[in-house]
Order: sequence, then structure tokens, then C-alpha cells
Amino acid sequence: MNLALLCLFLSFLQACAGAPPPGAETTPSELTSLEILVQSDSRGEVYPCKCPGNPAGGLSRRSGLHKHLLAQYKNALVLEGGDFSSELPSSEEALLVSQLMVEAMELMPYHAVAIGSRELFLGDSYLEQLANSLPVVSANLMGEKSPIPELLWVHDRVLVTSILDPLIYYEWEGALTAERSHILIEDPSVALGRLQDKTLQAQFTVVLAQMSLDRILELAPSHPEVDVWVQAHEPEKSENPGRVGDQNALVLEPGPRSREIMGVFLTQGAEDDWDVRTRFWDLKRSMHLDQRVESLLETFKQAHPDIDLEP
Repeated sequence: MNLALLCLFLSFLQACAGAPPPGAETTPSELTSLEILVQSDSRGEVYPCKCPGNPAGGLSRRSGLHKHLLAQYKNALVLEGGDFSSELPSSEEALLVSQLMVEAMELMPYHAVAIGSRELFLGDSYLEQLANSLPVVSANLMGEKSPIPELLWVHDRVLVTSILDPLIYYEWEGALTAERSHILIEDPSVALGRLQDKTLQAQFTVVLAQMSLDRILELAPSHPEVDVWVQAHEPEKSENPGRVGDQNALVLEPGPRSREIMGVFLTQGAEDDWDVRTRFWDLKRSMHLDQRVESLLETFKQAHPDIDLEP
């Protein structure tokens, strides 16, 4: 064997010796930082709201800003907290606009999407569309036709799930007559407890919580395995995340009507402490439009000229 072949053979043996055997499990490395981009509560706001003093929002701006931010924060966890479906008084129009929202959201790079009460209000067929189109997740919403994943793993070390407060749905006047034959909303605490073995395997567990802030503060101490709570039902805006429970879990409030994108940046410090920074990007100041979404909206307007998409 000549010298070149001998060196090649020895290099091959060294590589094989250092590689894990086929099928062996490998443990993902611990994260030293985590970036989160999150918003919630857009309520079918397709075009920017011209509300006095707060003209913002809109699907095209949202998608364009997402693309712009991900060029800078390439590993960011992109989350939607739910209640993105339309609140138009006509259920037929609301369903059409909400389906348009879903088509546009398919063009955006979401890692996880929560289901809120507004999504439930539109019935089983719409939920089936969501389950087939977006990375929806719910720990306590049980379905049979299109089962919704209880949790999603992102970046190997981050687990994301969502929970919905049953009272938000059942206090709706149409809850008893809505088409929901295969839907069961489990008690949030029971659902999170059932997932505890899996959440304990994660370095970070993030819960998109479709419930009031008071309900989160009541629930969180019993679930120390949760590291980040996102208050996604009619959220207020808070630039200083709250802390809850003995584990000092973060409580994020991304603000109402998806008119801003909230960024949360966690960096590991000394003694396993995590430094936390937040930032909000206001859509009314964004010049980043997504032409794919613009085209989608124009096609919809031509097909449904009687539906007013302007908020």
C-alpha cells in the first residue's frame, strides 16, 4: 500500500472512530441565547387600520417586516398567539376573510400558531383548514377530524405549545349552537400536567396562553416547567416582561391587534441567569411590503367586491 493510500485509510478509520454509531441518539447542545418574535390578536385586520392616532397593522406589512427581521435574526422563534380570524358580523364574510388571512399567513415563516376563541367561533371546517395549512398547536383543544399537535419542537431544545381558557369560548353567546361536534376543551392545568414529562426534556418551554393575565398568574406557579408565557388573548403592551412563580418565568404581553411585532432576546449570563431585552417594531412605520401578499389581497378584492376589507 503506497503512502497516500495508507494516509487515506488511517483518516477513514479515525473518522469512523469519532462518529456515533448508526441510530445512536445525540443530545442537542444547550442554547446560550434565544430570540422570539411574537404577536397576537389581529382579528382579521387585513389592511392597515386607519384608526385615529393608531394607523397600523395589515398583512402585507406584517409579512414584509417578518422577512426583514429574519434577515437580521436568522434563528428567531416566530410565534402567532391566535385570535387572528375576522370579527365581521356576518359569519359567511368572516369565514372568507379568515381564510384569506390563513392563505397570507402560509407565506410567513411561523414556527407555531395558537388557536384562539375567534378561530373556534368559525367552526369545524375552518379548524380543519388551519390544521392542514399552518403549524397550529394546542395542549388542551382536542379534535378528531384533523388532530392538532399538542406541542412542537423548535431548534431541538425549545418546546412550544398553547392553551385556551375554556371560559373565553363558553361565555360566547353562540357557543352552545356552534358547529363543534368533535371539539373538547380540556382544563388547561390538566393538559399542561399531562405534557410535563416532555416539557421537562426541553431547555425552554414556551406557552402561548389564550387567557387573561390574571389567569396566567394563577396558573403559572403550579407549572414551574414553563419558562415563557405569552399572554395572547386581548393582550396589553408591556416593554418590561413580568416574572411569575418561584422559577421567575417570563410573562410576555405583545400588545393589541397585531399592530406591532414584539421581539424578546434572552442571553445566558453568569450563574445560569438570563439577561432579557425587548423591542417593539411598529407596523405603521414599516415600509417593508410583501408583494406576494399584495397580489393575494388584490385577487380577493376582485373575486369579492362586496366585502369591505378596510378596517
